[in-house]
Amino acid sequence: MQRVLFRPAKHRLVEFIEIEEPLPGRHFLCVSVGRKKVVQLSIVHCQISKTTQKSGSKKLQTQRSSIQECYKKIEIWSLNDLTLVDGRDPDVVVY
Repeated sequence: MQRVLFRPAKHRLVEFIEIEEPLPGRHFLCVSVGRKKVVQLSIVHCQISKTTQKSGSKKLQTQRSSIQECYKKIEIWSLNDLTLVDGRDPDVVVY
């Protein structure tokens, strides 16, 4: 992921976790740091393989895509743009 998505954009992948999404494939929440310490959060979708059935055969074959085609950023946010956590103002104290 670092080599394919973040290094070409001059960002360094700091951390990522796998998240559950209703869409097929794997999804990751990623934190990266760019030049001038700009922090960016992104959701990355990875569609690793496609399963196809060969005609006349009961065996399923797995057709793998290349790693460059696997990862795609589907949403990107700057850390400065994210001011609310869970729909709540972080500066307001709730007792």
